[in-house]
Amino acid sequence: MGDHSDKESLVLDSNAGDTSNESVDSDGSITTDPSQVGSESEDEGGVAAGVWLPILGEDNNTVPERNDPRYKTNKIQLLIDHFNHVFLYHYQPFQDISIDESLVGYKGKTPHLRQYMPNKHHARFGIKLWCLCDASNGYLIKFEVYKGAIDANERGPEGFTHNLCMRLLRTSNLLNRGYHVGLDNHFSSPALFLELFHQHQTTSTVRRNRKGLPAAVKKPSNLTNQQVCERRKGPLLAVAFKDGSKTPILHSTFTAAGYGTKINKRNQEIRKLKCVIKYNSSMGGVDLSDARLCAYLAERRTLKWKLKWYFLYLAGLC
Repeated sequence: MGDHSDKESLVLDSNAGDTSNESVDSDGSITTDPSQVGSESEDEGGVAAGVWLPILGEDNNTVPERNDPRYKTNKIQLLIDHFNHVFLYHYQPFQDISIDESLVGYKGKTPHLRQYMPNKHHARFGIKLWCLCDASNGYLIKFEVYKGAIDANERGPEGFTHNLCMRLLRTSNLLNRGYHVGLDNHFSSPALFLELFHQHQTTSTVRRNRKGLPAAVKKPSNLTNQQVCERRKGPLLAVAFKDGSKTPILHSTFTAAGYGTKINKRNQEIRKLKCVIKYNSSMGGVDLSDARLCAYLAERRTLKWKLKWYFLYLAGLC
């Protein structure tokens, strides 16, 4: 999955996967401590014996306080850190990356982690993940576990999803590296785009109630099918277009206004908005990762929720 022999990566820094200098942030962001999860000499990211103790046994000697951000994931935190370490160590992403939510299916009791996501087909109940993936092949670069109320208290003035996106990119060492990020409307906002502009290019759908959107794009009037309303403010391009009964809004700092051409599956040349073409190519990495994982037996039943992570490891994520 990490073989770049067929095409050259657009990002050439050899230190893209080096996470040895990361540390645990005060906000509870997932980082890697090589002293805990093993060094590169252990078969280049091999699993240290201590990683499995909280999962296969009942090691309660190191349980943090309840107000600690890592309390709810204490049983699996070493394995999460190990995953994130080896994902970055063994792979350098291509230019298009995407951030989206995923779900580890589980219907049993979990310590305040179980979520309901009706739009997921493989499972509707389980543990929600925030994932950063390579859009071209679905490779999982980094992820965090959604921990409910503790995460909600970390909103800050910019909002929870704003801080989450910046944290995933920062702890993955992908800022200021020439990447393009695809987001859906759950994460995107004009404020996030402006902060990312000097460090990333971004394209996403955006909700109408986001602050900073021009009124003409929020509520376009008298648009007929396939008509477009475009507004630009500095580096931000906002586009609303009529597509059947829907009027989606896209935001981009990457593309220019207007139309481009694309070859469809029937080998026909079709006209599409440039921002739509870029959005379609940069989103879907997390969905592709989920689809490929479904080919394995990681979704098998288990009485203990923490064993789900053991099955995920056996499924070949590392």
